[in-house]
Amino acid sequence: MKLRVTVDGKPYDVSVEVLEPAAPSAIKPPPSPPAVITAPPIPARVEPQDTTPASVEDVSISIAGTITQIKAKVGDAVRPHDTIMSFAASSAITGGDSKGNGLSGAVHAPSAGTITEILVKTGDKITPNQPLARVRVRRPATS
Repeated sequence: MKLRVTVDGKPYDVSVEVLEPAAPSAIKPPPSPPAVITAPPIPARVEPQDTTPASVEDVSISIAGTITQIKAKVGDAVRPHDTIMSFAASSAITGGDSKGNGLSGAVHAPSAGTITEILVKTGDKITPNQPLARVRVRRPATS
């Protein structure tokens, strides 16, 4: 067996001869690590499912006009009468002047719920009773 030995900073290559094999009991294997006991995983908390019946309502207004601002977005929670968007009514309906000075107003949520769709964008011309948005409405469960 060849070894390299360093003495006072100077390396020496040396050969070593093993005359007697080591006694088998002299070499002990390293101790085994202690057993690790793991607990079963804790299941994630599952929230109860909301079983309240839901329906989707279209949001519309009864006059023609132009959408001037969208105030809500998909996923927003709304309460009854929350403003979803604003509009300017057509001047032919409101008697406004040629500069667009006429009736303007807000489109409101019909019920409490969540906005699922916005079907128009700012600047769109709308017709009476055209669906403008959809709201998923929660209804009280009936017994």
